[in-house]
Amino acid sequence: MVVRDGCIRRLREGRGHPTLVKIIGSIGKCGTTTVLEQFAAELVASGVPEDDVVLIRLDEPENSGILTREDLAVLVSERLSGSEHGVLIIDGIQRIPEWDRFALSVCTKGTWDLYVCGTGGHMVASGIRSSVTVRSVEIWLPPLSFHEYYTLHGDLGTPDEVLGLYMRYGGMPVVDPSMGGRRCDIILRGLVSSIMMADIAGRQMTPNATTAMKVAYHLFSEIGSPVNMMSVSKGTGISQNTVEKYIVSLVDNGVFRYARRYDLRDGRTPKTNGRFYAEDLGQCRTVLSRDVPAQPAAENLAFMELCRRGCDVVIGNDGEEDLGLLAAGDGARTLYAVVDGDGSGMEAWAERAGNAAGGIPLAILATRRGGPASVGRAKVLNLTDWLLDDGCDPRVVDAPAEWHEL
Repeated sequence: MVVRDGCIRRLREGRGHPTLVKIIGSIGKCGTTTVLEQFAAELVASGVPEDDVVLIRLDEPENSGILTREDLAVLVSERLSGSEHGVLIIDGIQRIPEWDRFALSVCTKGTWDLYVCGTGGHMVASGIRSSVTVRSVEIWLPPLSFHEYYTLHGDLGTPDEVLGLYMRYGGMPVVDPSMGGRRCDIILRGLVSSIMMADIAGRQMTPNATTAMKVAYHLFSEIGSPVNMMSVSKGTGISQNTVEKYIVSLVDNGVFRYARRYDLRDGRTPKTNGRFYAEDLGQCRTVLSRDVPAQPAAENLAFMELCRRGCDVVIGNDGEEDLGLLAAGDGARTLYAVVDGDGSGMEAWAERAGNAAGGIPLAILATRRGGPASVGRAKVLNLTDWLLDDGCDPRVVDAPAEWHEL
């Protein structure tokens, strides 16, 4: 088991704000329960009295009768045992109707730091975000980073070889490549089926898992390419209105992330022709029933890693051509090109990107080794080494507000 320091750090940053509910979301089977247990153990180890750290898992058999917010309030009262302050962590909160009213009652007292967690992003998408009564912050827990994955599975080969496994099977903790490809594929098919049936189709007024799968298939097949609602509608034969509903659900539930285009010349952010990236490449391959091509797979990994490191990421564009991933964090911006190669032959890109980006640093993430150290003023970095170097955890300070819009 790997200690997910990055995820725990984000949870730790939420402490000391008892009037603010911390909402933890993730794609299903992403290891959130383990992260919560690690967080609770860290709190106790840091000196917080054990009685003041209460972790309630609503999916445990003994809690099967907790069906309403009133039931939950009784259970919490029993578990608090008279303590007047501390940290209250509730896993599986999505099963409780009107749970935001329970959260309000806890936060109004202002004595307990409240963390609530539910899989599939269901509560993040439709719960407290629609409530005007509770102040909240959302914390998203992604699948394993490649650094975490290599910590677990580094005995299976060289870093480059293990990266190949990571690209093929993804970073879901439950998918262990040492079990063999057939077993991994069975688990991934089960995960995809659960997500499409319950988290995506189940949230629609007229649930249709086939429609959800068609939309997901189209987006997975277009990773790294410009996409808009009209093109998805045309490619799937589904009405644009229905496509939009399912895409919003897929993004809310963490299956995809969306990157808008950003014009480097004038700062405009067009609302169309952005790019979708998969939260987990293993699920992408499962839906497509084939391996993801190397270049879009590498770009997907780079995008997700930049997001994990705290960056806001858009698609840098010079008005005519998309130039790469523009990441904002740690008081600066960097424009990344991701190539399936060693970085050579990128002189034209470096010149064009340099002209459009002005003083923004340039970097080329290359999948192969042995290329040049730089091209023009762009540094060339090996993708595997860059993914393993997780020492950078930039805080976003200068990303334009419009970047955040879908």
